[in-house]
Amino acid sequence: MAWSKIINNGVYKRKKPKKKTAKEIREMLKADPALKFLVDQHIKTKVPKELIKPKKKKKTNAKFYISQEWKELRYKAIKTYGKKCMCCNSTDKTIHVDHIKPRSLYPDLALELSNLQILCADCNLGKSNKDQTDWRPPV
Repeated sequence: MAWSKIINNGVYKRKKPKKKTAKEIREMLKADPALKFLVDQHIKTKVPKELIKPKKKKKTNAKFYISQEWKELRYKAIKTYGKKCMCCNSTDKTIHVDHIKPRSLYPDLALELSNLQILCADCNLGKSNKDQTDWRPPV
């Protein structure tokens, strides 16, 4: 943008235009698709961070894992199955109460004792939500 000339007591002064905020720039680009295309083509991969629309944050498990229902069920699972990893039999590692069928795929089983097992941190994090192996001993 060019500087604008302002007459002040008969003297020309140059006034620098105000910088636009990231929100104002996003609105300009949203309003004019041709401008957005030109900017994208010109800048390619070097788009300034302030022009990139912030991504929505994914839902976290934080609320679930601090709920009283989960804390009570977790305690009950540890009391029922003990503090020993059901996969590697470790007792000296951090324990996790694991959902056999993951919450992401089976949300209705999230608070079912029959869907829980005790695993150490390594076994649980290695398992992720891809494996549904039940490591509990047969009853």
